[in-house]
Amino acid sequence: MLKIKNVSAKNFMSVGNNLQAVNFDNCQLTLVLGHNLDMGGDGSRNGTGKTTIIKCILGMLIPKRGKIYIDNINISKSHTYRNYITYLPQVESFPPNLKVHELLDMIKNLRNNDISYLSLANHFNLKQYLQHRTSTLSKGTRQKINLVITFMFDCPIIILDEPTAGLDPISVIKLK
Repeated sequence: MLKIKNVSAKNFMSVGNNLQAVNFDNCQLTLVLGHNLDMGGDGSRNGTGKTTIIKCILGMLIPKRGKIYIDNINISKSHTYRNYITYLPQVESFPPNLKVHELLDMIKNLRNNDISYLSLANHFNLKQYLQHRTSTLSKGTRQKINLVITFMFDCPIIILDEPTAGLDPISVIKLK
């Protein structure tokens, strides 16, 4: 469970550089960032705090005020919450010299996990690319690799930032 209480951060849902407090007290809340947090309407507006709140949840940005809990663990007090969360960034960044299977194995080993990614690779039609270097692949294929990395650990909290960017229509359907 993700709990966000009275979080304030610079530029988070702000006009100019003013801090604004946000309180998410409903523990059954499902956030669709950009929709729920966009006070201005269409959900895609820049400057509404989507990236800022994601960075706060991931521990990459420390809020000025408030607390974030994952599974009742205050993320500012412990790093163990990272085992419960996975993140798909909008823009992927892979080491260009690695082959796809080397990248997936490296990520798997970073989490010290013995899970297999082959079924996900097959689901997104990536099996044929496992021996290719990431630098030779299209944006859409790299996004599919990102999806495999995101879903291969079966974490209870999954944060997706523009998950369909660069995907072909068939892959978008498979993602849903």
